Amino acid sequence: MDSVKKKKMRKMLYAYLTLLGVLVFASRTLYNWSLPRVTVAMSHTGVIVRELEAQGMVAFVDTHDVFAVASGWVDEVGVSTGDKVVAGDVLLSYTLAERVEEQLQTLATEQARLHNALNLLALGRGDIEHQLAVTNSQTFDEHVAEVVTDLRSYKWALADAYAQLTAAQESLLVSQQLVSAGAQPLVYLENAQTAVADATSAWERAADNLSSAQERIVREQVTQASDRERARLAFEEAQAETYRTLTLELQRIELEIDRTHLDLRTAEQAQAQLATIDQHVQVLANQTGYMMAIDKQPGQFISQGERIATVGLQTGVFELTFESTVAVAGFVNVGSVSSILRAGTNVVLQGVVDSIVATGEQLSIRLLIESNELSGGEFVRVRFHEQLGPYEMVVPNEAVQTGGVGQYYIWTVQPRDGALGREYISVRRSVRVLASDAFHSAVDLGGWGAHMPVITSSNAELSVNGRVSRME
Repeated sequence: MDSVKKKKMRKMLYAYLTLLGVLVFASRTLYNWSLPRVTVAMSHTGVIVRELEAQGMVAFVDTHDVFAVASGWVDEVGVSTGDKVVAGDVLLSYTLAERVEEQLQTLATEQARLHNALNLLALGRGDIEHQLAVTNSQTFDEHVAEVVTDLRSYKWALADAYAQLTAAQESLLVSQQLVSAGAQPLVYLENAQTAVADATSAWERAADNLSSAQERIVREQVTQASDRERARLAFEEAQAETYRTLTLELQRIELEIDRTHLDLRTAEQAQAQLATIDQHVQVLANQTGYMMAIDKQPGQFISQGERIATVGLQTGVFELTFESTVAVAGFVNVGSVSSILRAGTNVVLQGVVDSIVATGEQLSIRLLIESNELSGGEFVRVRFHEQLGPYEMVVPNEAVQTGGVGQYYIWTVQPRDGALGREYISVRRSVRVLASDAFHSAVDLGGWGAHMPVITSSNAELSVNGRVSRME
């Protein structure tokens, strides 16, 4: 009987232990399913590669527009868009609709205007050259002398204002006596009082001017050796800036003079054409290049001053403009270099970013391309490639979270031993983002090692030092 009881007790104990194991396993499984399930990736050392690809049409930087010198009807067009032309090639011919003499008079007036413009530009150039000479020749000691002389003039102005105030006050006393005696009407006293008030205001202004000048000179402190050296450096910096400004203005005037000379030659050529023909005009190319546009066809009417054609000049410099966004092209700066690939060829050229115009998040990027292999109008692909690093810690972009303006953090997974075996907890760590590309970011974790598990996604909100269920 005892053996039967012992067997039953043993069976009950086994059943109890089995049930206890099942309950523990089930409770742990259910608890794990209730935890946030996270996806983890290992951080690593590596580089950040930023790339941008775009496409566009190559255009001429320098163009020349051809305009009609007189009105008329087109007889023949000698070129087409894309044709190469040299100076002297016939672009088109047309029959005049009005007398040549009237056009010659108009051209003569235009020539006179251009000559006057050249004279004015020459005067401006001479003035700038004189200012440059003065700027180059002036020394610091002369500048200090000018400051002292400037202060002296303020002192003289104050003394003169005081003398005028004294005279007005004396005149007021005399007027008061004469009015009191009845020898002068009251209006003389009022005029004298007004004169004293005006003289007082003038004296106060002169005193303020002198005080300001004295304060300025004290600030410059040109009398002390150390301060004199700082003042000398400031003077030389200002002198260099003035020289740069004047030089740029001189360059602008020189370009304007060259442009005016070109316009004058064009007018002279048109005048020579009109003077030697009857009623038929041939429009000639005056520079070598490629036809970008020819706006007229035989039988169409041309108005005086209307644009006939546009020639892209062979200067070896071309431009290309494409649109992008800050998110895609934010790493591109003025001066950045790109590869230019011509469609259908293996020719790789080089483009340099000349300007970037931002409108909100949109960017308009202009490249300059120097090449003798282009003729304008080619369809090309643009590629920017930049490799940064190597960096000690690179993580997927999905791992980087924003905590505020300029503040970033990542979640890492840290294992530990728990009551039910190995557990994983989520740890929040602040980072500094060093660089990013389309897929990864390089971060600085303040001295922590490069290789650690970082959380890239979670099906629930994470908490600091909270348990998570890790999915690889």
